[in-house]
Amino acid sequence: MTNHSPPQTQRLPDRRSCPLLTELRPNTRRPDSMFRLAALFIFALIVVALFTSLWFMMRDRGDNPRMARTLMIRVVLSAALLLLILFGFLSGHLHSHAPW
Repeated sequence: MTNHSPPQTQRLPDRRSCPLLTELRPNTRRPDSMFRLAALFIFALIVVALFTSLWFMMRDRGDNPRMARTLMIRVVLSAALLLLILFGFLSGHLHSHAPW
């Protein structure tokens, strides 16, 4: 009778022990604080633009194009935030903590 043992799984190399992995992704330990601050600042500006356009909607009653202008600013800021986050992930300054 033969003894069937389960197959051994290979461990991936640790980032600190493999110089190639360290060179490819130098900042994988924690997100860069400048990216966090920039993202929070842009997000705060998005919220301010949203409530400013609400204020203009209630105040002007459709007589002034200020509401449309602030909503356009909000869309541009949202696109800038998306591009900043995408750049952060692609450059290695940001990384996901998701388990999948």
